[in-house]
Amino acid sequence: MEVSRVWGALVMGAVLALVTVPATAAPGRAGLLEPITVNGTVNGDVVSLGGDIHLGPRADVRGHVVALFGTVERDPAARVEGRVLAIRSLAGATLSEEGAAIPLRVRLGLDALLASVWLVVATVLAALLPGRVVSGAWTMGRLGLRVLAVGVMAYITLIIALIAAVSLGPAAAVPLMAMLMLVAVAGKAFGLTLLGAVVGSWAVSAVAGVRLPVTVNTFIGVAVLVCLRFVPVVGGLTWALVSVWAVGAGVLGVALGRSVFPLHASARPVE
Repeated sequence: MEVSRVWGALVMGAVLALVTVPATAAPGRAGLLEPITVNGTVNGDVVSLGGDIHLGPRADVRGHVVALFGTVERDPAARVEGRVLAIRSLAGATLSEEGAAIPLRVRLGLDALLASVWLVVATVLAALLPGRVVSGAWTMGRLGLRVLAVGVMAYITLIIALIAAVSLGPAAAVPLMAMLMLVAVAGKAFGLTLLGAVVGSWAVSAVAGVRLPVTVNTFIGVAVLVCLRFVPVVGGLTWALVSVWAVGAGVLGVALGRSVFPLHASARPVE
């Protein structure tokens, strides 16, 4: 099946869900690209996509409060029975609970912890699926910038799907958004593994002129990529670009499979 047909089906399904299901289908409040102010009782979840949520002193939310690509401002007197989460970025998976500001040193520590998680996950995937990673990395190297274009299309599809989830109403939006985020993170993890194998192989060849096992190449490559996040001024933008590229690599790595682009013997790293 062509990858473009898969994208087309996903986009069409998301658009149909968006235009056919009313936002008031479930209790609670949902917003799209606009701020939400709550200063009363809400029997359900409060969900915002691309907007900020403000909880006033008389707010009484009998569910969760979730802002995706937004922030949550909570008055100390506001009551929330569930969780309060602001997911500010898919690139960094930045979470902020209770709408509290995170000190710089804590934020840097969390970024370092997240970078370590990406490094460990990618290395484990390379160790568990060495053949798939070798083949996928070779394919990503051949496709070049087209992988980035696929990542952009995948992110657009994700945003449309998230909009469709919000249109189903707050009660359905929370589990659907969680599922979509989980799929996105899994795809990024696999794609980052492939990119790490490519970058690591190039780095090792350029510096030492040797061939190493794919697991070692992946560890080195992902370490280089996650360190880009901490570069002053341009680190955030660079990591966002890497994230989009990784999502594209993950989509292609899953959709194309190992047999579509057979690995040439001269390009095969040591496994």
